[in-house]
Parts: sequence; C-alpha cells; structure tokens
Amino acid sequence: MGQALLKEVLKLKEWPHFSGEGEYDHMEFIRCIDMIKEDFELADRLVTARFNTLFTRSAHRRFKVKNTFEPAKSDADKDKALPCFCQQKDNKPTKPLLYPGAFCSFVGKSFLKTCVPIFEDQLLRIDGIKLNSASNPMKSLGIFETNLIFLHINGNLKITVELVVTENCSSTHSILGNDYLMMYGIDLHNNNDRYFTIGDNQSQKFAFLRFKRQIKVSNVAPVNLESERFKSEQLNEAEISLHLTNSQKNELSALLYDNREAFSSDKEPLGASIGNEVDSILNIKRPYPQILRRPEYPANPKSREVLEIHIKLLLDIGLIRKVNHNEEVEITTPVIVAWHNGKSRRVRDFRALSTYTVPDR
Repeated sequence: MGQALLKEVLKLKEWPHFSGEGEYDHMEFIRCIDMIKEDFELADRLVTARFNTLFTRSAHRRFKVKNTFEPAKSDADKDKALPCFCQQKDNKPTKPLLYPGAFCSFVGKSFLKTCVPIFEDQLLRIDGIKLNSASNPMKSLGIFETNLIFLHINGNLKITVELVVTENCSSTHSILGNDYLMMYGIDLHNNNDRYFTIGDNQSQKFAFLRFKRQIKVSNVAPVNLESERFKSEQLNEAEISLHLTNSQKNELSALLYDNREAFSSDKEPLGASIGNEVDSILNIKRPYPQILRRPEYPANPKSREVLEIHIKLLLDIGLIRKVNHNEEVEITTPVIVAWHNGKSRRVRDFRALSTYTVPDR
C-alpha cells in the first residue's frame, strides 16, 4: 500500500476491541476488521500485528496461547482451529457437573485438553491434597482458574472457579464440588421440575441439561456386596496401574475376588487358613521344620529383636523351654540347650545356634 494511504490508517484506539466475555458478537468484530482492511488496503500481517492490542481479557489470553505454537507447526491455512476457538465459534457449551459429594472442584486432564490444548503453563502449584474416586486414587497436577457462565433468559451469571486438574480422571465434564456450591449458594432442587438456583434469588431458576435417553431400573446391574467389601478391605492399599481403563480395573477386581482364597488376611494368614489346619509333630531330625530354617544370626546387638522373635517361636512350638525361676521372666541372656550329634549341648553364644539348627542345604 502507498505511504499516503498508510498514514490515514485509524489509530489503535479507534479500532474495535474484543474481550470474548459476556454477551458478544464476534462476527461483528470480524466484519469491522475486514472493512478496515479493505478500506485502507492493509496486508494481513499489518492486521494480525495489531491483534495483541485489539484482544483484551479472555480473548487476549486465548490469543497468547495460540501464538505459543511455532510457525512451522501451526499454519492457519492448513491446520485446524484450536478446540477452544471452535467451541467459541460454534457456541458449544461445556458440561459442568454439580456434585455435592465432592469436597473440592476438579477437572480431568484429558477433558481440559479438549478445551484448552496448552494449559500446563497456566497451572498453579498445589501441595498436600489427596483425591480418591470410587475406584482408585487420583493424581493432582495443579489448579486451573477459569470462568463458568450459567445461561439464563433474564441475564447470564458468571462465576470464577479454581479447578484441581487430575491426571487419571476419565469424565467428559468438569466437576463443581461442594466448595463452590457453598460459596455461591447453589441449591439443587429435585422436584418434578428439576432446576438449581444461585444465591438469594430463588426466583431465577437455572435448568439442567435434559436427556431423552432414560435408563430402566431393570438395566441396572445389581451390586455384589461381598465383592465391594473385598475391594474396600483387601484392595484398598493395592497399587493398580494408572494406565488401565475402568473396565480393565473392574475385570481385574473381579478376577482377584474370584480367587480371593489364595490371598492371606489378618484373620486368615497365608499357610494357616481357617478350616485348613494340619496337625504335625515336630522333630529334631532332618528335614528341619520350616520354622527353624532361619538365616544365621549376626553378632550385631541390633539383631536382639530378631533373636527374641525366634526364641519365642521355639518356645511356642515346645522345642525349648524355660526352667526354674526363668519360667516367669523374659529371656534377656538366652541359655539354650539344643540337640546336636545325638547329644544335648548347652548353647552359650546365640551365634552358635545357627550351627545346631542349620537349615537343609
């Protein structure tokens, strides 16, 4: 374009600005930009260079995210638009779930990535929080701040929330928990006409999303109480891979439940299950009983606790016993009589016990 025409271009303060918040018409903004570009014969690079100033607030933040892509990897003529701009352009609302059972609000990483492809740089650090779903613990990555706009015919309502971003949450919506339900006074009404209200204005009713597909009671699978108890008591501390899907985790839990008798518990320790006791007579001939097959005792006095445990086991099975006044006191300096080479020998040093009760080699 000529220098004379370039001098007549509108100043930046006279250009239209776009915030991307509240009730807006982005098509009107685009038409104004196209009109200025056509009237002053501006090249595309001269228009895009002004976007950093023309965009404000939410639109400016989204524009900065878009510009983080390298030019070699992002081409407006070849690549698809970012999902966050597609949702804004196509007017597709997101689906937050109002859930009083959650003590804090959170969103899954996979779902957030569909709305904001590059959100990692916007995360706030979070420490000391533990989240658990019904099936497994969830790993928290940080806090993401965003705005939620509730649509209403008498005026929309915008609230600012901080969502905990979780690594392994597979939900297709964000979860608005009890923290913000209490903060903003969001009340859920489950009457015939289901709705929710925000704040003191009970006359302004917000509608829930309605689904045509309904689930019949007969289609709901019954819950196995024994299986659920097994998960809560026996598998509550089990480390299950985070890469498994929910269906794979359910199949794994069902498999473990079907073979639960192979596992030990505090009531039924492994090898001594109730109802499967075996009477046996201990002897001093090889092969030695399993209880005697212990590693050799080192001379380190820190092994005293290990020695006391072993002596207690030998006392319990009747292989050794206390005599005279030692029957009512704890063993402090053990004096053990063991059977060795057909003779009874007095063990003065507990380290020698390893040679008298040597395990099978």
